[in-house]
Amino acid sequence: MNLIKSHKIFLINPNLGHPKIIGLDKKNPQKKNRMDLLFISNIQTPQKLEEYLTDKIKLVPLFEYKWKLKKIIKERSIWKKIKNLGRKIRNLFSSKKREVYYKVSIEELDKYGMATTRTTKLKRKEIARIKPRAFRAEQIIPKILTIKPTNSIKIDEEDYINNQYTKPQYYLERLEVFNDLNNFYIVEIEFNLHEGILEFLSDKNFIMFDILYAESNSDIKVNYHSLVISKNDWKNINVVQVTDLHIAQRNDDMYDTLDAMHKKVRKKNVKKTEQINKNELNKKDKKNYEKSLSKIDLSFRRRLINPNNMFRKFIREVNKGIVKNEIDFIFITGDIVDFTQISTESNYQDSDNSYEKSNWRVFKNILLNIEPPNRKGIRKTNELLCPIFTIPGNHDYRPWQYDLNWGGIYKKMGLKKEEASLLGQSYSASPIKAILKSDRALKGYFSEINPSLDYYIMLGDIIFIFLDSGSDSYKKMVDFISGSPSLTGLSERQMRFLKNVVEYKFKKKNQIILSLHAPPINTRQKRNWTRRLKDIFKKRFNSDISEYKETNYRNSENNNKARIDDKFNVTYGTLTHNLRDFLHFCSNYCTLVISGHTHALKEYRMQKLKTVSNSNENINEINYDCAIFYDDFSELYRTSNKIQQYKTFIVQTPSLGLKSSKKFNKIGAYREIIIKSGKLSSFQVKYI
Repeated sequence: MNLIKSHKIFLINPNLGHPKIIGLDKKNPQKKNRMDLLFISNIQTPQKLEEYLTDKIKLVPLFEYKWKLKKIIKERSIWKKIKNLGRKIRNLFSSKKREVYYKVSIEELDKYGMATTRTTKLKRKEIARIKPRAFRAEQIIPKILTIKPTNSIKIDEEDYINNQYTKPQYYLERLEVFNDLNNFYIVEIEFNLHEGILEFLSDKNFIMFDILYAESNSDIKVNYHSLVISKNDWKNINVVQVTDLHIAQRNDDMYDTLDAMHKKVRKKNVKKTEQINKNELNKKDKKNYEKSLSKIDLSFRRRLINPNNMFRKFIREVNKGIVKNEIDFIFITGDIVDFTQISTESNYQDSDNSYEKSNWRVFKNILLNIEPPNRKGIRKTNELLCPIFTIPGNHDYRPWQYDLNWGGIYKKMGLKKEEASLLGQSYSASPIKAILKSDRALKGYFSEINPSLDYYIMLGDIIFIFLDSGSDSYKKMVDFISGSPSLTGLSERQMRFLKNVVEYKFKKKNQIILSLHAPPINTRQKRNWTRRLKDIFKKRFNSDISEYKETNYRNSENNNKARIDDKFNVTYGTLTHNLRDFLHFCSNYCTLVISGHTHALKEYRMQKLKTVSNSNENINEINYDCAIFYDDFSELYRTSNKIQQYKTFIVQTPSLGLKSSKKFNKIGAYREIIIKSGKLSSFQVKYI
């Protein structure tokens, strides 16, 4: 009994943002599957841990509601099918047609965990209108095979390459993510797939599982979406990348705050109007005045862009493609949350980094449709139906909120300056604390979403690498003040991790798609005044980067005229550490490098040079032998042959949650990455 009362246990990996993908054996689908789970606990021995965990680990499969509902309807008795057939025949000879409908009882739905509050009478049109959503079905209780203790390691160690899911990172202990726990265990489990799962996989490309376990008799813990069984052979892959979600509780509260403000202003103005109306205004003028006030409210409701709502809308849109087997997984490249703490400055404690009081909880609740708020201004959504892979951005390291007036962020949210100022009174922000950063801001991320900062997954011939580009860097203070802060960049350890991936996993047939938050190449839209002054003497008069698109010079004898690295600063708001070595790695091994951070759509490509020109100013800044070009490459090259010919591409995807800093009519961006026959064939940006 003492063990049950005092023990603590957490499943670290796999988790929501770093799920484990296992291939289905198509020749023998009922073959037993094996996988390793990484636990941390205060239990001292593997034997005692096994004694506790036996029969307490459960795998919960996620089915799609509409798919199962159609299966239930097809399983109805032959007599009901005949009755419906008779109704169809009568409709052919009758002027008054009767709708064919299906009755599904609450008991029948409850059998599959799909119970509703009433007997459901569904017409065909109603079935077609049902939105894709998940429901949990019959659980699997796996068998524990072995339990072995393990130690934390660093990512540049060779053992990490082959054991990413079972080798905990040292920062989990350093940051005390799981408080004072320090005993790590690898738990190997074995399980079979039941008939319902195999039936689902006969129609779908994959099925996700929650991994459920009990920390105590009353405390059930769940690692959502953390296991994926896929029948994909990974020759053809469809992936969606999103970035810069900027999720925060403040976003959902904003509508009510502003709505109350508008009502207060309107009430005050109407009262004033009524006083004036007695002597100066007739009924018609008063009616027009009140109508104009109502338009202000309507304008506000249409203008406000809630990043949380954009994420909810994105989930609903991609779910439509997921149920059609058009999407395999999604990856999110940083700035998942706007800042980490929900609490305002008045009640926040430096030591309080709990998940429950953080915007990590808001993000996870939206993703899983847990506790959906039922109030005005908040869009309805459903649970995301495919796995995700995540990496943090610079905002994810920021504990404190910031003022919406800073950097003109209110414009990206569709607000007026006066509205942003009034919101500032409700959401006070300290100018100093708002720019502070802390590794501890990621505690909720590590414990509930993803324990890995740097990792890779290998699917067929494609290697997807995910890197943490770090927090804000104040090394380039000019970039920070101008609104595009540089990030700390990659450590020596991360560079060794990349070399290890290449050494142990990369072959000539492989392609690498690398994701990080900060762009390794970035320019301003226009050159600064000092460069323009120099260009006057060189008889260059173009200043906008769009005038240097590579296609404008494609037919020219000297394609070097299209190069931007000798005309623009290509390191504006990028990585401050190991940029040269990282670009060297990208040009040698990567087909595509994807980032976010700037909220803009920018696409570059690197071309290696045989000789380095000493006259090239910016090449010398990076000290690397490459030429850099700018264009709409994702629109130009939509075949694997063209992409292979012109690689390496280094691209930025606009923000999903906020308006673009330049193109205010564009919002809700994501990038669709299509791989055919093991080769990258498209990486276009689309908008929801």
